[in-house]
Amino acid sequence: MEIKFLRTIKDFLGFGWGVSQLIIGIIALQTLCICLFLIFLHRGMITVLQGGLLELDNKIASAIQGLIGGELNLPDPVNPMQQMIMNLIAQKMKPIPDQEILIKDAQGKFKGA
Repeated sequence: MEIKFLRTIKDFLGFGWGVSQLIIGIIALQTLCICLFLIFLHRGMITVLQGGLLELDNKIASAIQGLIGGELNLPDPVNPMQQMIMNLIAQKMKPIPDQEILIKDAQGKFKGA
């Protein structure tokens, strides 16, 4: 049944090729179609990647300009708990005022300066 079907295809196309040459031709045509599809897919992916990289570059440039210019626009409001912790850390980092220095005497006891 398969050989009769292939013979009718061969007769319809008018080729004088044998069955194996016809199968090789079909496989070559399929391979060519797949290669062309992959080339177009590759071009599309490159276009999308280039657009994404350009957008990323523009966003980074605007963020750097905002930081240098002092215009820092945060997308989210500051968390109150984080603000409280930041205030505590800032208070702890204040310089300690000069205090009385205690000096040890010869016997190892502290005495006031």
